Amino acid sequence: MKTLFATIAFALSGAVLSVLAQASANSTNENTDKKAVESRVVAFIKAGDESNRKALEQLMHPNYRALAHLPGSNAATPVIESREQYLQLISEGKIGGKPRTIAIRSVEIWNNTAIVRAELESAALHFSSTFSLFYSAETGWQLVHDLVELQARGKEK
Repeated sequence: MKTLFATIAFALSGAVLSVLAQASANSTNENTDKKAVESRVVAFIKAGDESNRKALEQLMHPNYRALAHLPGSNAATPVIESREQYLQLISEGKIGGKPRTIAIRSVEIWNNTAIVRAELESAALHFSSTFSLFYSAETGWQLVHDLVELQARGKEK
């Protein structure tokens, strides 16, 4: 009887250790994914700050959209830009080209999608941004959506 209990206890302890090892591996994968997602968002922000269209093209999903609520605007609808419109504005120097500080507030991942909340500051503007990303094995994490609330610096956030 002791042998039977010992065998069962040994089997159960092995199963528990296996579950704990899997949970640890999942936690490590999640942290790695969060770092990869955060890295892509930071690369996107810096590419915009540097007006680096080529880098932006690689980081942006073909269906990318930017939605922005402009400072001082009472408009019910945000400005909506397609990927091509956004890249054109970068090329023309109408947006981007100015360094910003970056503070990542949160990163959430669900399988092949992620949401990143970030606060950015330039000399003139404060950006409260929510980035949506999509993952595919062919491209890695790409930005699909940027929802941003812009405020002139010095104004209440």
